[in-house]
Amino acid sequence: MLALALEGGGARGAYHLGAYKALREFGLEFDCVAGTSIGAVNGAVIAQGDWELLYETWWNITPSQILDIEDERFSELRHLHFSGENAPYFMRKLKEIVLGAGLDTSALKKMLYHLVDEEKLRRSPVGFGLVTFSITDMKPLELYIDEIPAGQLVDYILASAHLPAFRQEKRDGKYFLDGGVYDNLPFRLLERQGYRDIVAIRTGAIGRVRGASRETRVTSVAAGENLGMMMDFDQAQTRYSMRLGYHDAWRVFRAVSGKRYYITLPPDGDEWALDFFLRLPKSAALKAGKALGLKNMPWRNMLLEKLLPHIAAVLGLKKKEGYADLLLAMLELLAEDLQIERFRIYAADEFLRAIAAAARNAPPPDADAGLPPLIRQNEVLARAVGAKAARELVYGLCWDAVRVLAAD
Repeated sequence: MLALALEGGGARGAYHLGAYKALREFGLEFDCVAGTSIGAVNGAVIAQGDWELLYETWWNITPSQILDIEDERFSELRHLHFSGENAPYFMRKLKEIVLGAGLDTSALKKMLYHLVDEEKLRRSPVGFGLVTFSITDMKPLELYIDEIPAGQLVDYILASAHLPAFRQEKRDGKYFLDGGVYDNLPFRLLERQGYRDIVAIRTGAIGRVRGASRETRVTSVAAGENLGMMMDFDQAQTRYSMRLGYHDAWRVFRAVSGKRYYITLPPDGDEWALDFFLRLPKSAALKAGKALGLKNMPWRNMLLEKLLPHIAAVLGLKKKEGYADLLLAMLELLAEDLQIERFRIYAADEFLRAIAAAARNAPPPDADAGLPPLIRQNEVLARAVGAKAARELVYGLCWDAVRVLAAD
């Protein structure tokens, strides 16, 4: 039996849907879904079988659909654009929040009633559970669907997602708080239902995570970057999170490499990378070696024994990482500078050709200008300087070579 756990995180919940879309494409079917906060919201709709509707909702979401604020004003607030024109509006909203003892959740409630079909969910073969915290009883509630009173499913989902900033209202005669204060990723709820194989989609949001037992196999899809603020329902941000979730799932469940981009390597990735390095022009290697103060060595020995290890150290690679990891790190640096499309699954040679095509139309970098030799040549100092040192080394070695070699 396979279960899905969705971590809380407000607007970061868009990441769930991107990852889930990929999981569906991989053919994964879940017997149960459990979530906390926005994980409970998304989990309920997924469990009832309407994930496509939920995906479309997230893709087209606007702040006014969740928060009591106009979309244009939200954008101004998000970018801290205050003026004499919008100041009265924000002052009025602030007064409403203070007098109402919190943010109005009526828009969120309306959306939930549109998305969640309680009868359909209760009939679904896919189980569902959520976590919330009863302020009235001062105790957590980890509830499977059969434990939620009939007719009150949406109320309990709202209880799971009740952030401290929201206006309090009684649900089932009690006051509740977001379940993230107790367990933001409900492994234990699923384990009590007998699940020992769990896929977790993580948002990295603030909240307590109690973790799974050692007997449970957990496969996590997690963002390697900040997904934004919990209340940031800006459409561009949510769409970015969805794309990121989709591609991060590929990285976990398929043989996809790269730190920022998504690249499928040939069967022997290190051999592919070594072949690239050995095809580098002698002049490029000697020039890069000279910049590091390397001399009196056969150029290929210098490249493999001195130059590449130095670049790997400056890029922060671990000693166990091989030639493929190093080459991808170098190529990703070039790709980011050249603004290569990130959200795409590339074959290794396809990635190289995309960089080459962009490089042909870009001005050559002034790789020799910048860092003093003392810093450039010392691994510790170069790592401290960071990106600038890495760029000088990578551009100095690869800029001309990548365009020629990719065209072969």
